[in-house]
Amino acid sequence: MLEYVGPETEWPMQLALANRWLTAPGIKWALNRKPATKAAIRTVQVPTRLDAGVKDNVVPSSARATINYRILPSQSVDEVLTHVRETIDPLPVTIETGQTSEPTPVSEVGGKPFRVLQRTVGEVTSDSVVVAPYLVPGATDSRHYAEATRHVYRFLPYTLTPEDRGRIHGTNERISVTDYRTLIRFYVQLLRNSDDLPT
Repeated sequence: MLEYVGPETEWPMQLALANRWLTAPGIKWALNRKPATKAAIRTVQVPTRLDAGVKDNVVPSSARATINYRILPSQSVDEVLTHVRETIDPLPVTIETGQTSEPTPVSEVGGKPFRVLQRTVGEVTSDSVVVAPYLVPGATDSRHYAEATRHVYRFLPYTLTPEDRGRIHGTNERISVTDYRTLIRFYVQLLRNSDDLPT
């Protein structure tokens, strides 16, 4: 991602991104400062359910927490479980795994399928859009295609504002009518452009 967006940034950011061999610690520090970018460089965990007690003035005899993990492609479910067990040892906690799946493999960005995706985005959006690879920090239905091809790109052609990000899987989740039209135009054009791809 940094290779793709680096040339499009302004000085001195362009210099910093072009010399990652030197600036990597600072870049990691900056990415760690915000939840959206932190999830692109590390496995993250979010407690999604906490259940304990029935009254305000009674210590509960048991408690249960459901933790959701977004695992980096370079890690596995077993590695994360080992880390969690080592972290909470020796606390009297039982760990049960719920629904699990290994991280989806990273798709290559140097070949023709990715270039077709780039070209299509350019044809249906403004010229100022930079198409760059990015780690999607969550499971999508695309994981079901991983065995069929190495070219699985998790992408939706719509504008995602900070306000929209807060609505994902939440109250009033939606996209604009304008974005919906762009989405349809994108998929029609992608099918047309994909005609020259090898089967």
